[in-house]
Order: sequence, then structure tokens, then C-alpha cells
Amino acid sequence: MEILLTVLSGTCVFVCSQVFLKFFIDPIISFKEAIGNICHIFLSNQADIVNALASDILVQEIKTASGILLSKKQAIPLYKITSCLSGLPQEHDVLVACACLNTISVKVKAADENDNSCRYDKINTLMEKIESTLKVTLSYKIDRIC
Repeated sequence: MEILLTVLSGTCVFVCSQVFLKFFIDPIISFKEAIGNICHIFLSNQADIVNALASDILVQEIKTASGILLSKKQAIPLYKITSCLSGLPQEHDVLVACACLNTISVKVKAADENDNSCRYDKINTLMEKIESTLKVTLSYKIDRIC
């Protein structure tokens, strides 16, 4: 009887740990990977983004990254509670970051030369907003390093 109880207890612990892993830990890791992908896109294409010379492929990558980030957030159960416990950005901050990403995807496509300085300032402002809401680094600005 003790052996059966031991086996059932072990099985129960294993099943519970797998449920916790699949429903809470895996979505959090996936969400953090989506944030990391956004950093990768911005850091590896910084010149094109900041100078508003992005290709159609880069514009699509930014839009896709925004959608993926939002979908990964939706996959995390009890996000408000989970974000407090695991150090994730607040729900509102994720929505703001996604909106900024979508706006950047429109601004980085070169159009006319007349409003470029305004466009550069807007892109930088939006990037700083994303950095503050997601708590990440999206540019190689020297003043942050020193």
C-alpha cells in the first residue's frame, strides 16, 4: 500500500509540475523571447530605422514583432498577477509599446524629404518610449553607456 501511495504521489507531483510549466513558465519565456526579438530587429537595423530608410521587409518585421508581442502577452494566464510576480512589463505598457512599434513601422519608410527631421525626432521618441515601457535597449546611444 505504501508503494502505491508513493507512486501516486510522485505521479501527481510530476503532473502538477508539468501543468505549471506549460501554462505559466513556457508562455513567460516565449513572451521574453518576443521582447528579445524586438531588440534584435532594432539593434541590427538601427541605421535604417533611425534614418527612415527601412525596406518593405524591415517594415513588415516590425509590424509582425508588434503582433507577436501582443499575442504572447495574451497567452500568459492571469497576466496582471503574473507580471507582478515575474517582472514582466505591465499590461498597459505592452499595449503602448505595440502601438509605438506600429507607428514606427509607418515612419521608417522613406517618403518625401521635407519632413525628415520631424520624422527622425518622432522615431527616436517612439524608440525611447518602447525602451521605457518594455525596459529594454533598442539603440547604441553612447550617453547610456557612459
